[in-house]
Amino acid sequence: MATSSVETLEELVTCNICLNQYDEEIRKPKFLQCSHTICLECFQATRQEDTVTCPFCRQRTLKDNGDDEEWVLPNNQYALEILKLKRNGTDPMSSTVQLSEPAEEDVDEDVMMEVVAECFMVAFAQAVSSREMEEETLNEAYYQSLLDDHQEPEVMVAEPPAIPYIEPAGEEEEEEQLMMALALSCTEM
Repeated sequence: MATSSVETLEELVTCNICLNQYDEEIRKPKFLQCSHTICLECFQATRQEDTVTCPFCRQRTLKDNGDDEEWVLPNNQYALEILKLKRNGTDPMSSTVQLSEPAEEDVDEDVMMEVVAECFMVAFAQAVSSREMEEETLNEAYYQSLLDDHQEPEVMVAEPPAIPYIEPAGEEEEEEQLMMALALSCTEM
């Protein structure tokens, strides 16, 4: 696992075109507009006047600083910071390891239970709110479809079909009634 993390970090500080490690001068990591990163040297080699095509996704990056001759592309600061850590002999993964260690057991169980209960209440409230919004959207769509059907001249009849009354019931029964009402209105046409 540690080897793959080191390999991933090496990939983050290596230009995928020339396979050289970034630096802060000649091979400075530059973001293209598509968010891919290439070194400044490869950028200079691949650009064509006012555009450069990303070698990875083929998206064009346009020169956006007007008539100036010099391109203005942001540096990939993440790659530069990893390079600084490597240069200083600091393991870039050490801070991640420290953060992932388990916390001390000083947490009061009652406080923890209150927090868990509050999280469940928030999740429940969001689920109920989402359900209510879905029902409201379905009802609006149903009534709008009925209105649309009656506004077309060839559909107009002497007596428009009645909008079925949906009796308050449980959530599952409401869905069934709504689906039945939709089916009835479709067959009446």
